[in-house]
Amino acid sequence: MEPIGHKARVFGMVFLLANRLQLLGDQMDPGMTTKQWLLVAGVLRCGNEAPALSEVAAQIGSSRQNVKKMAVILARRGFVAMERDRDDARVVRIRLTEACLAHLRQRDGIERRFLEALF
Repeated sequence: MEPIGHKARVFGMVFLLANRLQLLGDQMDPGMTTKQWLLVAGVLRCGNEAPALSEVAAQIGSSRQNVKKMAVILARRGFVAMERDRDDARVVRIRLTEACLAHLRQRDGIERRFLEALF
């Protein structure tokens, strides 16, 4: 196989693997998709109680617009609260609710089994 063909195949396989992982992760928890979980993990990794949407987007490698769409869905379900920054009304901050933290605690064992089975 020529080098460019090999590279294209590897490139395609990376996407195939990502799609399969997302599908398996989505089946693990009907209450939260894999991408929503990634957003929640991004909020936790930011290290402050209510990071800006743009901070979370940078943390998870997504656009601010995609993060906002997911955050709105999570807010409707009671998992996050979105609020304007006190000092700059253009900045929207996202905070995890107690319902979200309880949901994460509930699925902890499921996540551990999923990762053990995966690896």
